[in-house]
This record gives sequence, C-alpha cells and structure tokens, in this order.
Amino acid sequence: MGVIFAKVKDKDEPIRRLLYCDDLYNIGMVMSSIDYSTDVLLEDNQWFKIGDFSNKGYTNHFIGIPVDTTYPVGKIDINKVQYICTYQETGCYFYQRVIKSRILTNTKLLSLKDDATLIEKQDYIVLTDEPDAIYCQSKDTLYFKDIARITPIFGGLEKLFKEATREEVTTFVDSVPVELNGKYDIEHIGKLNRQRITKAMTILEKLNQDDREKIFTYTNDYSGLSQNCGKFVISNEEEMKAFLFGIDQRYYTTPIGNERRVANSIIALPEK
Repeated sequence: MGVIFAKVKDKDEPIRRLLYCDDLYNIGMVMSSIDYSTDVLLEDNQWFKIGDFSNKGYTNHFIGIPVDTTYPVGKIDINKVQYICTYQETGCYFYQRVIKSRILTNTKLLSLKDDATLIEKQDYIVLTDEPDAIYCQSKDTLYFKDIARITPIFGGLEKLFKEATREEVTTFVDSVPVELNGKYDIEHIGKLNRQRITKAMTILEKLNQDDREKIFTYTNDYSGLSQNCGKFVISNEEEMKAFLFGIDQRYYTTPIGNERRVANSIIALPEK
C-alpha cells in the first residue's frame, strides 16, 4: 500500500495528500547503478546514484522527516502541481516531475477496457512507468537518470553540474590558446560546453606550465583542430568540445592496432 502526495505552488499548504493506492513502482527496477558523475553516460537500464544523500545538504519536503499522512486534501489546481511523490511501505519515495507534456486539461477520453466507456472532460496527470527519481530510505540513496530533470525537486542538486558563467567563460577563453572564429563567440557557447569549461578550468588550475604545454600538445595531436599562430581555431560547438576533450584527456590510442579513439564516457578505475 502506498500514498501519493503532490507538491504544489502554495506557501501555506505546499504538500497535499491525494490518495492511498496499491504500490505503483518497484525498487527492483534499479538493477544497476553507478555513482553520479558528469563524465559518465549511462548504459541501458542503468541509474545514477548519490549515497549518504540526507547528509549532503540537499533539500526536499519528504526526506529526513517521518511520513505524515495527515497532509491536507482538497481541490488542487493542476497547473500548480510541481511534482508527485509516491511513498510506499518499502520505505522508498518515488518522484515524478509534473511538466506540461504530462498534463491533460479539459480532455475527454475513450476507454476500451472491457466495454467501451466515454470519460467526460477532466484534468489528468499522466503517471509514467518509470519515476524521475527514487529515494531509498534504508540505503539513504537517491537514484535517477537525468539530473537536470530532478533539480527542481531537490534543492542544491544543481551544484553538481555547474555551468561556467559568462565571466568565467571569458576568463577561460582568454587564458588558453584558442581563437574563436567567425560568428562563433562567447554567446554561442552552449550549456554542455559551459559545463565542460567548468571542469577544464579546475584541471588547468592544478597543472604547472610544463604540464599545461603537454596538454595542449596532446590536444593538437588528437583533436584535428586547425591552428593559427599557435592558437586552436574554434568555429562551432563540436570544435569547442574537441578542444575541451583534449584538456580532459579523453583521447587515446589502443595498444593493439594503434586505433585512435575518443572516450565519450569516463569511469575512473581504482589504483592497483
């Protein structure tokens, strides 16, 4: 047995209890998980996880407090629902963002279960087969697949994939041997590359001058970028990514066959 709550835009009563129901989800759907990293691309059926979650300063209305089934009930404006949280007796919370594509307003439906039935116009929230996030209380672990989707649910989570600000991007471009070409300028550097720039800045801060030069020589050997007066010429987002991948040492050559490759996903291995 579970209970479904809604988080709504209401300062006085932000949490509403909707109804009791049979379990909607099963924690067993998390068959494989890996610690969250911006460097990792998930495999099929794999989830990210953040352990010791309740002690890391992230905020949510349900985590860290006993389940309260006395939250008020009543009519809710469907357009004010921010997310649904389903608590189940396994001690797990299942979260789903309520975005526009998951809302049907003033909709008439035709049900074909058993006899055909016409359902009069109502407002609906579409519940997905897979939640956006799962918090397992016994393990104090949050599971998810898309961190950007769940940042509005958990305060502070956005810090894990920080984008470089315009000022930081400007400082970075001025401090590395790059030349932005044509119409490609600071304003055209997108979200993913701004995240990569944040990491690249951290990497370069730790390097001495000799290692910085080695990084840029390595980038020149692999990236395929053209140069002008010792600077990498960058004209688009793909070329910026290629440059940043060099700083992150994403390029390598296989020991058998000498095939040159690039790693789109990185998992650090333990030291021997």
